[in-house]
This record gives sequence, C-alpha cells and structure tokens, in this order.
Amino acid sequence: MFQNFKSYYSNHRNDLNFILTIISLIGVSKIINLFLPLYNSLESLISKNAVTIDVLVIVILIYIIVQLIIISNEDTIFEYSTKYPTIPKNTKSMATYIPEIWSKTDQYFTFLKNSKWIAHTYLISEEEAIEGGDYNFKRNFNFPISKEKIVSAEIFFVVDDFCTIILNNNKLCENKQGIDKLYKIDFKDSIICGENEIRFQIRNTDYFKSLFTKNPTHPFCLSTQKNKLNSYGLKYCISIKYRK
Repeated sequence: MFQNFKSYYSNHRNDLNFILTIISLIGVSKIINLFLPLYNSLESLISKNAVTIDVLVIVILIYIIVQLIIISNEDTIFEYSTKYPTIPKNTKSMATYIPEIWSKTDQYFTFLKNSKWIAHTYLISEEEAIEGGDYNFKRNFNFPISKEKIVSAEIFFVVDDFCTIILNNNKLCENKQGIDKLYKIDFKDSIICGENEIRFQIRNTDYFKSLFTKNPTHPFCLSTQKNKLNSYGLKYCISIKYRK
C-alpha cells in the first residue's frame, strides 16, 4: 500500500501540516512538543527515501504517550487522626458527599468528575464539626517505568479545608485551602520507578468554636446539622503521562 511513500507524503503534506495545526489548537501542546522535532527531522529523510515506512512506524511508536490515572476513591487509606485517636486506624476511606457545600465545586471542576469526595467516614461527628481536626490519608501506587520516559506527572485536587501533600517523603505542597480552586501540583521530580507512597494531611477548621464565641445565636450554631455545615473532604486525580 505504501510502496511509494515519498509520493504519498508529497501528496498529503498539506494534510499532515493541517492535522498538526488542529491538534495544537485544541491544546495538546506537550504531545506536539514531542512530535514536532521528530516530524521535522524525518521530513528531509523521507523526501530522499532514506527512511522506509517500517522504520518510520517504529520511530513513531516510540513516541506514543500513555496516561496513568489514579482517582480518589475507597482505595485511599485513612491512617489516623492525632486529635481523635479513637477513630479506627488504617481503614479504607469512605466516599462522602455534602451537596449543600460541594455541588458548585463539582459543577466548576468537571476534570474531577470521576473522582470521589473522600473522608474517614460519610459524616463526621458533631464534636469534630465544632472542634475541627486533622485527618491523615495515604495512597500507594506502583510505577514500573523509568523516570526518563515520563512526560508529565501531576496531581489535581480540591479540598475542604486544608491539605498538605507528601510524596515519597518530599513535601509537594502545604496547607492548600479551599473548595473554590482546583490545584495542580507537579511531582515529576519526586516520583520513583517502583512503589510510590503519597500522603494527604487534611485539616478541618474549628469554625463553629469561634462562631459560638462571637455569635451563639447564629443560625449555624443553632443548626442540628453541624456535621454537614463544617465537614471535611478531599477529591483528587493523579495523572502520569509517559512514553511507551
């Protein structure tokens, strides 16, 4: 079919350039950055019949990019809470959802639509809602690919209220706050070939405690659903792109 690839390439050169232009416009910039040097260097060789279609296919296959996705779900392990030591340790996290608080966040950040809000329990206790607390989670994942093949390694997340992330004992971020911002953290330098461990240190504020002091008749203080009004949660997606 491609016995005369030089002729095929000449006839379709404008089409190939058009396709590359369209791809760049839709935002796949990292892929383009990988392919353009290959495309430019092979152009002269192809036109001189110095590269056969077999060699070309092999070279392009080397540049195929694979994406590993890890989302927040029950596979994230709740380790412990220093403030509430009686909470069972090293248990699977639970999917949770407080629509009154997080529905707008989910509408804005559809990138995380497959991820789940997680906590150590579906609803925290009233004591936890009033006093605030700390909650520590971890997630292990295996990445058996050499670092040289990594194109990008990022974690995207939203949190209620604060989050510190540590990967393989390297702190990636500290006390990132808010459900109205989607954070993106690069961890390409911290990932290792083999078993990786990422830890999430979540802190829930003592919002009600200070509110009780300032205004004990506030509707929130009189609410019987304080554990909904001041809950905590984490939602994340780990994305690793690498060349096969």
